[in-house]
Amino acid sequence: MAGRIVSLVTFFDPNSTNANNVRAIAAQSDSTIVMDNSRSDNSRLFGSRPEDEKIRYIANGSNLGLSTAFNTCLTDSRHFAWNADDYVVFFDQDTHIEPNHIAALIEEFDTLNRLGYKVGCIGPAYYETNAQKTRIPKLRKEVSPTSMLVEKVITSSMLTTYENLQSVGFWSGDIFLDMADYDLCWKMADRGYVIALTTRSVIVHEIGESASGVLAHNISQSKPFREYYQMRDRLYLLRKPYVPLASKAVLLYEATIQAGLRLATSADRAERLRYMRLGAKHFRRGIHDPLDD
Repeated sequence: MAGRIVSLVTFFDPNSTNANNVRAIAAQSDSTIVMDNSRSDNSRLFGSRPEDEKIRYIANGSNLGLSTAFNTCLTDSRHFAWNADDYVVFFDQDTHIEPNHIAALIEEFDTLNRLGYKVGCIGPAYYETNAQKTRIPKLRKEVSPTSMLVEKVITSSMLTTYENLQSVGFWSGDIFLDMADYDLCWKMADRGYVIALTTRSVIVHEIGESASGVLAHNISQSKPFREYYQMRDRLYLLRKPYVPLASKAVLLYEATIQAGLRLATSADRAERLRYMRLGAKHFRRGIHDPLDD
């Protein structure tokens, strides 16, 4: 008997479009759970339509971060009674999926496992709006006409099983936001799993709010406060023993050269620099809490 399809979505100051994204997810899931990290209760976004009956909304009342929000649902039986063979699909609030999106992920996940690959998780290809192209990792191993093995996949539409999550200790609560998906993939790889990506499912994904090229470097600009989490999370990951050495070199490049290029190409460099410095300072102090705003 196949496991249930359970989708987990994180919210932060959501709107009606985000609620409609969840409805599209719920249409392809047995259960859909929304973990809202907003300070305010946004339950009013649901309950007006018949399809909302499959959606469970949980207001956290504060910003727990992506990892802790997911773990709260995954490890507290009051939120959901999990089975080891449940399929778990993670989403952020901005992702809209097309029909049969989750079914295609499951089919590819199961096919690769039957072929002898120990798949930790699988994710879709994504169309990056800033670059106006579908992103396929350069470092990949083609294992079927529609799937490949890669180093990591992004959070949104990442599919795995509850058993796999249990085996790696779920998400890392000390990785708050931006690098949490990569961290989970590296944890799985360290336990002998492979990470897969399929072109059968594609999502539209925006990296930051703008993108530019500087001397062959791709520079993505997010809101200035995100510099805090990006800096802090990268520095924490440099300490993780399971992160591959080559990936640590990339993290170091991103925290230094790439961060410097963002400063050089942004109009709000003073604000960004303040958040970068604060992220580094809080890393040294061992702070994992959300940034006060």
